[in-house]
Amino acid sequence: KNSSLRRATSEACPAAVWYGRWRKASPFAPAISSRFGARTAHSSRSGSRRLTVSLNVLITAGSRRVPLVRAFQRALRASGGGQVVVADVNPLSPAVYAADRSHQVPLATDPMYLAAIAEICQVERIGLVVPTIDDELSVFAEQVGQFTEAGIRVAISPPGTTAICNDKYTTCRTLAARGIEAVETRLPAELPLDPGFPL
Repeated sequence: KNSSLRRATSEACPAAVWYGRWRKASPFAPAISSRFGARTAHSSRSGSRRLTVSLNVLITAGSRRVPLVRAFQRALRASGGGQVVVADVNPLSPAVYAADRSHQVPLATDPMYLAAIAEICQVERIGLVVPTIDDELSVFAEQVGQFTEAGIRVAISPPGTTAICNDKYTTCRTLAARGIEAVETRLPAELPLDPGFPL
């Protein structure tokens, strides 16, 4: 049963699998145990005790990402417990109703956006933040250190990588420079006056 659950979760949401692996190897595990509290589970077979840490996940810009929310809920149930919290600008978003709890926040372009996210992390005892839309990736990438200091992991690439991925032209040039095939991309000024078709 457990193997079937893990397989179903990995097929529905690779990020949930990544979360499970991070949880096992996280250097913040001691801090998380101390900060969020832990419970001891008793094994009836061996009489041994094991420490289980409850870790909550925050998914930002939940919108219609109900499968993502449910995949993390399954992963959390299978790995010791925790809840999935959603943040969204729209209180009527489908993911808001699928999550265990939800919070309305301003747009990612709002100067107070990160402050709102930080408050949610504190109130909800968040251990992992999962950004989901382009607009907020650079915002989190630039301030990820503040979350790290608080023992909160953000599933985000470094600022340089995020900037490249947010620009299709730069992404193409970066891939080509590393010998990776990519669709030819040009700026308007680089287009030939009489291009042949198909382009």
